[in-house]
Amino acid sequence: MVYTCVVPNCNSNYKDTGTVQMFGFPKEDSRRKKWVRAISRKDFAPSRYSKVCELHFSDDAIRRYTEAYNEKTGEKMCVPLKRFRLQNFAVPTIFTDFPTYLSNSANPARECPEQRL
Repeated sequence: MVYTCVVPNCNSNYKDTGTVQMFGFPKEDSRRKKWVRAISRKDFAPSRYSKVCELHFSDDAIRRYTEAYNEKTGEKMCVPLKRFRLQNFAVPTIFTDFPTYLSNSANPARECPEQRL
C-alpha cells in the first residue's frame, strides 16, 4: 500500500512525484497532539494509516545512520539505515506549500502600546 502525506498541499508519494519515506503518528498522546497541532488541519483525527512524509521534518530529527561495532577490528562504524527513523523529539516543522491562513509566520507579533502611540 502506498501512503500519501496528510499535510495540506503536500503531493508526496503521488503518481507524478518521487517516493519519500513516510512516518506514522506517534502512539504517545502528548507527542501525537503536538503533531496534530503542527499540521493544523481542521477537525483532523489521525488514524493508524495517517502518515507524514520526511519532507516536513528537519535533518536533525531524522536518523539516517546507526552505529555498529565491528568485533573483528574493534571499530565503530556508521551504517546507513534502509528505513529512516525519527528521533523522540521529532515534530513536523517544515511546511513549504502551507496555506497562508494556516501558517504561523503570517501572524505578526503585536507591537507594544508604547510603540503604537
